[in-house]
Amino acid sequence: MMMQKNSNNWLVVLIQSYILIGLVVFGIVYAIDPSGFMFSAEASFQIMCHLFLVLTIWFFGSWYLATKRLFDPYVLFLLSATIFNGGQIILEVFQLNENGFLNNTFSFSESLQIVYLVTLAFAAMHFGALLCILLDRRKNDSLKFRGFLDRQSTIEPISSSAIVPFTSASIGRSYASPIGTFRSSIVPASTVLGVGQIFLYISIIPVLVTAIGAIQVAKAGGYGSLYEQQAVTGFAASAIILADFIFPGVFLVIAGGQRKPKLRIFAVIYLLFYTCAKLTIGTRGAAVMPLLAMMWLWDSVVRPLPRTLLIVVAAVMLIVVLPVVGASRNEVTGVDLLSIEFLSKTLTGVNNPLVASIHEMGFSATTIGWTMELVPKVRPFALGMTILVGILTLIPNVFSAGRHPALTMSGYDIPDFWLVGEIDKEFADRGGSFGFSFIAEAYLNFGWFGIILMGVIGFFFAKFVQWAVRDRDPLKMAIIAIFVSFFLFYPRGSSQMIFRPLIWYSLVPYLWIKWIGKLSDSRAKGLLDSLRKGKK
Repeated sequence: MMMQKNSNNWLVVLIQSYILIGLVVFGIVYAIDPSGFMFSAEASFQIMCHLFLVLTIWFFGSWYLATKRLFDPYVLFLLSATIFNGGQIILEVFQLNENGFLNNTFSFSESLQIVYLVTLAFAAMHFGALLCILLDRRKNDSLKFRGFLDRQSTIEPISSSAIVPFTSASIGRSYASPIGTFRSSIVPASTVLGVGQIFLYISIIPVLVTAIGAIQVAKAGGYGSLYEQQAVTGFAASAIILADFIFPGVFLVIAGGQRKPKLRIFAVIYLLFYTCAKLTIGTRGAAVMPLLAMMWLWDSVVRPLPRTLLIVVAAVMLIVVLPVVGASRNEVTGVDLLSIEFLSKTLTGVNNPLVASIHEMGFSATTIGWTMELVPKVRPFALGMTILVGILTLIPNVFSAGRHPALTMSGYDIPDFWLVGEIDKEFADRGGSFGFSFIAEAYLNFGWFGIILMGVIGFFFAKFVQWAVRDRDPLKMAIIAIFVSFFLFYPRGSSQMIFRPLIWYSLVPYLWIKWIGKLSDSRAKGLLDSLRKGKK
């Protein structure tokens, strides 16, 4: 069975490699003599759109063939990337772009380049992810468990009070569990729960303060007024930074709270409140993506969620919630956004709410086209500097007002700030932004060679997911869920938004929990009790 699975993985990776090579060859041939190509730019554009749709189906299908999972962080990330960067490409196949592809902002020749770059970037990213699965030669769960017993390791006796129960169904029904459950992280659930509670309580007041403030601003001046405020820097940004500890708090409580069901329910309600607050002010990505991460974590470590429920929730979000929130952004002040009149007018005023949602989110691909136009004509390739600056912004700007010192010293701005300044200076001066794209950032740094970076992203994110899922470790799954809450928006942004969540909200809590887990039971309990009570 294992040999057959490896053989299937080899076949899937081989097919993906042929797809990637074919796309590269097509690009080289077309670049050499576009006028001598057998199809016109318009026909080639349409063919490339159809090819992207076919490959999108293959990407999801091949991931299932390789992992037997269709609901995991990589699938969620692939879905987010597809909607934000390829949403209008798919709509173009069905002639559902009423105003043309990206509102006819680009010529057919330029649109062909955009679609080709998106397709090539996805193919490279997915090749990296599948290659990671193929090279993942870890022992299976039963062999690893027997190895622990043979080595007389420091694992404590397994008891129902110290582990989170798992079944093969809890992770996409892809694992055989002949031995039962075990604690691969060697960390008691009570430790995970205790640390989660600390982060949860730290975040409550900052979340309330930032949510109430944002709602008041949006209610007074509309969604756009949120971005016309003076940037919050220095010590005043502390509340925003502390508010994001809601994610390690909620997800660690869910992972470690199997004996505290009421606390788990409180964590879920708390995150739902956060989601509703974000939706109220019109911030859809920050609202929906943590919710998706929470649903996956619950499905993995608590009990499997009915797939019908997942489909219903997705349909309601895409057909009702997101279109209403999108419409509320453009409303003038004084309109009751929760009134029956406004809701019915919004839903009936859109011919197809699902298409409208995908069309609006897919407009992010314009940032790819603009970047290809401006680089290297207006500015040179960044050669990795935007990524380096993103790493340098790990340290929050709580000690100085104005721009982050890393931006000032490097001379590089955050990519979306740079782009809006080039395209619409007046809009930029008001604090506006078009967002960005992880594909655009790869091109901004390395041009067409940025597809190599896309492959690296796919490989290491898949490795991160496998790190948690293959061991069925609730702590590791919680860490993945924390990171995914931010990372799902990466296809719509740039790398500066992922390093701080990776270190401060994911790695630091994980290392802290592992350190506490190495203490004796009495010392660990005393430390957690002291922290809960605020003692030093």
